[in-house]
Amino acid sequence: MTIGLHRRALRWTGLAALLLLLLSALVVFVAVDREPHFLRAQALQPEVIVEASRSLRRLDPRMEPNERAAQTGPVVLGASAADALAHDLALRLLRGSGARLTFGEGDVRAGLSVPLAALVQGRGLPAGVWLNLQATVQARDTGLPRLTSVQVGGWRLPVPAGLLHRVVAWRLGEQRAQQLYAAAQAVEQVALSPQGLRVTLLPQASRAQQWRHRLLSGVDAQALQAHHAHLVDSLQRPGLPSQGDLPLTAVLGPQLAFAQHQATDGSPGAAVLGAGITGRGLTAAHSRRLSQEYRLALLALSLWAVGVEPSSLVPELQWASLPKPRRYVALRGRIDHALHFLLSALLAMGSEPALADALGLYKELADVGDRKGSGFSFDDLAADKAGVALGEMAWHRPQQLASRLALMTDDVFIMPAVEGLPSGLSAAQFEARFGQVDSPAYRAMLAEVERRVAAVPLLR
Repeated sequence: MTIGLHRRALRWTGLAALLLLLLSALVVFVAVDREPHFLRAQALQPEVIVEASRSLRRLDPRMEPNERAAQTGPVVLGASAADALAHDLALRLLRGSGARLTFGEGDVRAGLSVPLAALVQGRGLPAGVWLNLQATVQARDTGLPRLTSVQVGGWRLPVPAGLLHRVVAWRLGEQRAQQLYAAAQAVEQVALSPQGLRVTLLPQASRAQQWRHRLLSGVDAQALQAHHAHLVDSLQRPGLPSQGDLPLTAVLGPQLAFAQHQATDGSPGAAVLGAGITGRGLTAAHSRRLSQEYRLALLALSLWAVGVEPSSLVPELQWASLPKPRRYVALRGRIDHALHFLLSALLAMGSEPALADALGLYKELADVGDRKGSGFSFDDLAADKAGVALGEMAWHRPQQLASRLALMTDDVFIMPAVEGLPSGLSAAQFEARFGQVDSPAYRAMLAEVERRVAAVPLLR
């Protein structure tokens, strides 16, 4: 009797699963379109991105806390700049996609056209099949706007609680999504109007506290304390240059080697050595642990490089004192390249490398029109992309990085030469030479940057 009930239950479960599968296929079939509704030619003029980047750079994770705190007043982003930025991000994060933002009084309607093949790697799908999604976001009195409606093709769908977070987490990864939402807690209000959006930030003290929460989101502070203590010892070891800036590999190599030690110390299985991997390789658990330790090593090093004392982030712990006077770290002789490299590597760890690439690009385009900026520099983009490559390897292929760590004896092994790459271009110079972002001339220069990064021994 009991066996019969179990068999009937299994049959009903199987039928229910089959019906659900058929219903999902029917929804997708009805929802797809033959034409994209929101796809358009990319026409990112430098001045549009400059406007967007001037506003958004105040929320850029690579801005130092003291620089961020010095900013006052709301962040204003015009409707045309926000629309161009959304479209560019769609192209970069969802290849071949397009987006459009239409601002109203108190709300914004977002449209997204995604080639279905891009979502399922094109398995058996004909070309020219699109998902056209529309969503409406409404402003609230405080905090971030809320998602109020979603439409796929001609189907209007209910909006479950937390849908936007789940979509962001699916595309960027849960850890990166948590960091982005922690950063968003610094926002007091977002006002929406036909002219664009106006973001009011919390007072300076509250923003500083939110910076701490965002930076250390998901981080074991005591584990970070061990990496910081090792960095302090490393900065005082014999053999380091006694004067001038420190080469990045002189401190990065020992930090990553310490991460390998922390990941396997006291654990059974293969040992990770400075010269590479021995034994049968890493188990999945060891690989995850090594990725996490690599991230802690990069975080400790990045905090020191930008001049942030960890005691200001976690005052309840005792932190080793950094040696005085403060030393600076440089990558192939450039302090700014070391910062680009380290912070881009952190962004890429556990996140979407295309997002880190986009932030690097927007930072450079902001420098084109910023009097305090250095202009658009392809050599800075090379440092960004090299950092992204290292961060992606450390997070997704830690065993490969461990096996190559013996190469980290000189900066040339982690950063390509930048001779011949245009640097410090003003808006007029950029437009005269490249026209707009994604022009053939720009793509050719970007391909040269990527070719140089791909040829770097440790990153290839």
